[in-house]
Amino acid sequence: MDFTVSVLLGTFILSMVALFIFIWSMSNGLFGDGIAAATVIFVPNELGKVEDPAATSVQISGLQQSTGPTSGTDAVVTDDDASARDHADQSTSLVVGVCLTLAVVWLVLASVAGLISSIKLHAPDWWVYDAWLTFGRIRPIHLNMVAYGWCSLSGIGVAIWLIPRLLKTELVGGNYALLGGTLWTIGVFAGTVAIAMGYSDGLEWLEYPWQIDILLVVGGALVGIPLWLTLLNRKVDHLYVSVWYIGAGLLWFPILFLIANWPGLHFGVQQATMNWWFGHNVLGLWFTPIGLAAAYYFIPKVLGKPIHSYNLSLLGFWSLAFFYS
Repeated sequence: MDFTVSVLLGTFILSMVALFIFIWSMSNGLFGDGIAAATVIFVPNELGKVEDPAATSVQISGLQQSTGPTSGTDAVVTDDDASARDHADQSTSLVVGVCLTLAVVWLVLASVAGLISSIKLHAPDWWVYDAWLTFGRIRPIHLNMVAYGWCSLSGIGVAIWLIPRLLKTELVGGNYALLGGTLWTIGVFAGTVAIAMGYSDGLEWLEYPWQIDILLVVGGALVGIPLWLTLLNRKVDHLYVSVWYIGAGLLWFPILFLIANWPGLHFGVQQATMNWWFGHNVLGLWFTPIGLAAAYYFIPKVLGKPIHSYNLSLLGFWSLAFFYS
């Protein structure tokens, strides 16, 4: 069997086996299910109390009334719990602030590039005197800035912010994430410049030259280190379902990106197969897990009502199954 086909088939089988083992383990209670597992993201007396850091006091009151009364008069977060949560948030403030700020910058730049690309679809002769503004370059610039600049950096920022809250401890190894985010940003910038200058691998989602891809692989790997270090210092017995999705996303991306961009590994038809193997997996195994992890945390916290973790896992499984169908 061709080596490339073996690699793609092997990773697919491994992914499916791991997914079904995870679902089986959840259904048999190996990771805990029931109300205790679903309420691990809440502190005592917090059930029924809505939480939305972006809302005003008036909005919080309105949200509280719409979701129902709190669980009795004792639904108050103690000073110790509030202080622990504040310390957890402070431990991530620098890394999260940098990642989200840079993500917004890339979003603005990507939107401008996308607007230019859109105009060129019905006005192809507009701005054709500069090579980097031609459709064949500005459109890949838009795609990569959205995927690796905006979506990835914002996802990393949200994941880093969630980790201490999910594990109820301060972030450990934040400097690794800061260094990883810096390398990632340099890689996106260098890749964008390379595409603008005409240096491209010619594969959608994989246009960056492989020399620049090294920065994203190393940066992505460094970003995942704080998760594992913080896990060793966690103050919870049960790992909420969001932890598993964040761990999967931070683990899978460097592997996917490395295999897809390894120079001289794929040729011809196999290269085309690998191209869309990566194109689908970067959505299903990178963007989707991070998004699901955030949704599984924010929705119960905003509503103040837990959702059964086993149902969350099944929902995540069917979401991925629907995506791949």
